[in-house]
Amino acid sequence: MFFLRICLLLTLLAPSIGALGVYEVEIPLLSSNNRDATGPTAAMVLVFPDSLSGSNTYALLASTTEVPSLLLPNGALTPSETDFVEGLRAFIKRLSSGKADSAWSRLRGRRSSPYLQACVKVDMGLLLCLRGEIEAAESGWKREWKTGSLAGEGAWRNLLGLYLARAQYSEADALLNHVLREKPHNRVAALAKASLLRQLRPDSEWEYFLKAKSSVRDSLPDLQIAYGEFLESHARHTEAVKYLDLGLAKLSGYGRGWFLLAQAQYHLGYHYFAMDCLANAGRAGYREADLYELYARVLRACCMNEADPRAEKARQAAQQFLEEGLPKDLHRRSMAQLLYHMYCQNEKPDAARQLEKDLWFHFEGPSQDKPKLGYDGWPYTGLESQGLSIRFGLKDLTWVQEMYGKDLYRAFY
Repeated sequence: MFFLRICLLLTLLAPSIGALGVYEVEIPLLSSNNRDATGPTAAMVLVFPDSLSGSNTYALLASTTEVPSLLLPNGALTPSETDFVEGLRAFIKRLSSGKADSAWSRLRGRRSSPYLQACVKVDMGLLLCLRGEIEAAESGWKREWKTGSLAGEGAWRNLLGLYLARAQYSEADALLNHVLREKPHNRVAALAKASLLRQLRPDSEWEYFLKAKSSVRDSLPDLQIAYGEFLESHARHTEAVKYLDLGLAKLSGYGRGWFLLAQAQYHLGYHYFAMDCLANAGRAGYREADLYELYARVLRACCMNEADPRAEKARQAAQQFLEEGLPKDLHRRSMAQLLYHMYCQNEKPDAARQLEKDLWFHFEGPSQDKPKLGYDGWPYTGLESQGLSIRFGLKDLTWVQEMYGKDLYRAFY
């Protein structure tokens, strides 16, 4: 699960937070001792009022013309707003921090709205980071956040990005705990907290947090789907369906959520429900390799009885799904082996042989006359396997068993 990127880089142009607009960027952190040394990259946000002079600020930023020449339906921008947008566009479109600094410096001492003033203070922190003045940026963001600034959401998100980039996980955790105490339903904070627990704490703590945030009283659809994925990965399919249903009721356009629900339904034997969910995932734009493999498996499960008149058509469709999906992820061993079987069932031996030749690494393993790992005689043979032509100790045994369990060490049959 790619939780950290999901929570910190949710979209290119994220939805506004109340009256606050957010644009997410990645900033290289320069060393304060050596300005030429580039450190880690931090995920941060530029913030702005989501409406200026009655016009949508996102539209102003997306425009291909310069701000002064824009035709604004609800009036012209003030001089302060014009300079602010000019700097913001320079930062976003031209990656020019120098021009942004020049435009925003003209705002000093000029009267402007409280929202605009708060946004400038937060955004100037990014320019400080680019100059290597990270401590000054951090102090400014802390001040804006703790004093309840109108742009405080951007301030704490930038602090979080800074802490994570510098591996200051204790500070990041304390910050998220503080934000969630004040705003328990803050989506970004909850996702970031879940990501931190997933990476740094035992599974039990991560599961406890996901379950708490998926309850009826304190529900976040993103985390309901995340909890459903956790349950599905632990073969708790019935529970997974419950939470995935809850999350998708509010996030019906989330393609991966529909895929996860299809997977849970497939494991429970509800193949036609799974096909409906896969269709929804496709309509939502989900096109990952695992979608195509699951589609093929569901078709195979539904219509593989030779007496079924749909069997031949289903086999052909399953083959086509696999042929389309395998190039998206050539490392999927199970998918390559399934396609081999489909070629055999569809009486295409040449295609099967070519697949085995091209992707030979997916078709190597213990020969068929070897007993499977974990056969009855295993406990009486010590740490040497009679079923494998290799010798291994405790550490290697753990590795082999782990690989076998993840379908990366499987005899082809």
